[in-house]
Amino acid sequence: MPASRGSNGAVLIGSDQMAFVTQWSLGSAQEVADTTSLGDTDRTHIPVLRATTGSFQGHFDISDTAQAAMYSQIVSSSDLLTVTLVLIYNNTAGSVAGYTGTATLTNIEITDQVDNTVQFSADYEYSGGVTAYTT
Repeated sequence: MPASRGSNGAVLIGSDQMAFVTQWSLGSAQEVADTTSLGDTDRTHIPVLRATTGSFQGHFDISDTAQAAMYSQIVSSSDLLTVTLVLIYNNTAGSVAGYTGTATLTNIEITDQVDNTVQFSADYEYSGGVTAYTT
């Protein structure tokens, strides 16, 4: 597969493509449990749990359906959204590829500064990992 253009990426909350996203990130971290015993000269460990997390950000647009659903959580007293989150890295005619899974939004921010557009950012954590997404 040739390199993918960043401008061909997208973020979907459920089936709604979020407008004005400028970047997203996805990472996976492995926790380990220490199995070192008395008398060992080096630490030993075994892998235990993985966490898949990341963030996305862009230009604030309250009229966008996906963004509006996210912003409504800021003034809500309920838990932040748990959604089907799709991160697309290749969105060209006949070829859409990315990652999908159930994710909880863990942090939502809106930033307003005098010399830029109003921006948003969100952090998330997938529950149960991710799978490949293609259409």
